[in-house]
Amino acid sequence: MNCYDCQQLSARTAAVGTCAHCGVGVCSHHGEVVRPAVRHFSGMTAARVGRGAPRIACPTCRTAGHTAPAPA
Repeated sequence: MNCYDCQQLSARTAAVGTCAHCGVGVCSHHGEVVRPAVRHFSGMTAARVGRGAPRIACPTCRTAGHTAPAPA
């Protein structure tokens, strides 16, 4: 599989993964590791907010979504 964004620029770069949201192939240059916010509810108390497992996002989904970049 090739990177979708590189393919749009007439380049052939092997994909290193797929976007967790839309499924397009992304290379190491275009893919970004994100950690989506996860809310844990427990009855009537306030929700605890944490970070989920790291996922790869394409530039389009990263811009459209509300995910935070993974800490370095």
